[in-house]
Amino acid sequence: ITEEFIDLLKKFPSWIDGKINEYKKWFNDERFHRGIGTTPTKLYSQLET
Repeated sequence: ITEEFIDLLKKFPSWIDGKINEYKKWFNDERFHRGIGTTPTKLYSQLET
């Protein structure tokens, strides 16, 4: 879990109810990381092969 997410939980503790799986999916499958130029899921699947 990223530092930004932990900061949000401090401000909105009720937000975590049912949202952790959505956040994990977004973080791994949909978030485009400019530093690596792809999503983490695509990067790590390429590194395994």
